[in-house]
Amino acid sequence: MKKKWWIIIAVVAVVACLGYVGYSFLQGDAAQQAMADSGLETAIVERGTIRVTIDGSGSLAPSDEVSLAFSSGGEVTGVNVEVGDVAEAGDVLVQLDDADAREAAADAELQVAQAEINLALTRAEVELGLKQANLDAAQASYEEAVALANRTGDQLTSSRVGLEQARDALADAQEDYDNAWDPARDWELEIKWKKDALEAEREATEKALERARYDLEVAQANYNLAVAGISQASVQNAWTQVLNARVALETEPLQLKQLEASLSQAKIRLESAQRALEDTKLIAPMDGTVTALNVKVGERAGAGQAAVVLSDLTAFVVEVNLDEVDVAKVSVGQGAVVTLDAFPDQELAGEVTDIAPVASLQSGVVLYPVTIRLSPAEVPARVGMTANVETVIASKADALIVPLRAIQSDGGKSYVWRQSSGGFEKVEVTLGVMTEIEVEVTGGLSEGDVVSVVASPAQGGGQPGWGPGGMFGGGGDD
Repeated sequence: MKKKWWIIIAVVAVVACLGYVGYSFLQGDAAQQAMADSGLETAIVERGTIRVTIDGSGSLAPSDEVSLAFSSGGEVTGVNVEVGDVAEAGDVLVQLDDADAREAAADAELQVAQAEINLALTRAEVELGLKQANLDAAQASYEEAVALANRTGDQLTSSRVGLEQARDALADAQEDYDNAWDPARDWELEIKWKKDALEAEREATEKALERARYDLEVAQANYNLAVAGISQASVQNAWTQVLNARVALETEPLQLKQLEASLSQAKIRLESAQRALEDTKLIAPMDGTVTALNVKVGERAGAGQAAVVLSDLTAFVVEVNLDEVDVAKVSVGQGAVVTLDAFPDQELAGEVTDIAPVASLQSGVVLYPVTIRLSPAEVPARVGMTANVETVIASKADALIVPLRAIQSDGGKSYVWRQSSGGFEKVEVTLGVMTEIEVEVTGGLSEGDVVSVVASPAQGGGQPGWGPGGMFGGGGDD
């Protein structure tokens, strides 16, 4: 009895398996037939380049632009350009009145020349040893003055002795004179022989007194000359000259440094004056086109006032704002494709050159400015044109590409319905680079294969295993 039940169970199991296989086969045929009869959209597997991009838009701007202004104000005496003119680096665009600046520069040049002469003369004196020679001469003059003073001192001693002797002689002569002319002796005049003697004595003492007075005057004069000789010897003056010569020699290096410093200061003043003269000219720092001109001849240009705007129109940049999710996928050096609204059929190559390190908040959204530089092209682009930018974050050339809507998923695997001679067959595929509309197939298909495309969720066949939907929408069995 048990053996019979086992046989029955085995037969039922076999019948069930055969039934399931037959059901699945019939269901697959039904799905293929439904796709073939429904006129579903199909696509051909093609080989090409697939790019994953981050999109944004902005306006064309010059690749380089400078706003030129004078550092100090002045009257405009010349304007050499007009808006639209192309200037080369070094061209004088605008000229201010430079009369005062020229005079200041000329004066500064003279000061430099005088400082150079002073320094050169002092260096020549050092090389020739003139200050040492001056010291030697002063020392010799001092020694000569000392010797003269010594000789004059001897003369002073001698004249002092002579003066004292003359004074003594005058005193003696005065005494003899007084004695001879004493009125008490007048009685001798009454006696003949005494009278003659007294008169002779008085005459002799009178002459002796006059002689003594004269000798005293001579002695006094000699003494005075000796004293004057000492004061005129100028020993002290000679020593002062020696000290001055020593100081000049000892301070020679310091004097050189002072003169060198004076020359350096004069050169600095000259450079400042020359810069002030140069600042009366507005010079183009680069090649570019004049896109703004804000001064006229006869007007006064203010310091810091933008007088000329110079733009490089040979190349353009465009700035786009990306949110924090997209900007994380972008890096400097990445390529970009740019199209202009004015020339929608022409693609321009570009490259990311700058990503702002700090975000700006716009309408509550965090945005980062990203700059893309366009490569030179024949397109007659202009500043301000609207530019649409696709920044390429991934790219694959010579790839097999199918529409993303052709991809189905089931159980973590991807597949497509590929057209065959008998209808459509379900083929598992492996995927590569993917965009919002297409995807690279790296395995399972060949170039030229025709696959079914799910146009929209409403276009599904309703069959198991063919669930229409988004990127990997759909369901069913495999």
